[in-house]
Amino acid sequence: MNSLLRSFRYAAAGIAQCLLRERNFRIHITAVCTVIWLSRFYPFARGEKALLAALCGLVLAAELMNTAVERTVDLVTQERRPLAKYAKDAAAGGVLAAAICAAAVGIFLFGQREPLLACLDYFLERPGRFLLLAFAAAGAVIFIFTDWDGLLKKHRGRSGSL
Repeated sequence: MNSLLRSFRYAAAGIAQCLLRERNFRIHITAVCTVIWLSRFYPFARGEKALLAALCGLVLAAELMNTAVERTVDLVTQERRPLAKYAKDAAAGGVLAAAICAAAVGIFLFGQREPLLACLDYFLERPGRFLLLAFAAAGAVIFIFTDWDGLLKKHRGRSGSL
């Protein structure tokens, strides 16, 4: 049982490291949060919800695997080598394929007119919600583009440890 719990801790640490170090992973996390929030305006059937959850998970898993491939290649060689480039490009292509598939399904599921209008009405009913949306968008941009790993390293340097 201890080894099982340890493996879950290692997996969580891997996700946390990607969250800190990988901008593209933060982009995908932000997109998943947006999909979850937006889906509250849609009367999705259980199968549609399951499809959304599966595709969100697929994109996040693909990004995690892409990071693993990139770091492994960097560990093996720092030289520019055709096979290293091929491995990195193929892994990134896997993420792109998953994201395109998820976006296509998203267009089909979220392209309904009535729920989109309900979402718009949600913001028009109370103008303060627009302000909240603006803060959320600004927060998403900060979350995505901040060098969290660099900030933590800088903080550790000042305080000794975190």
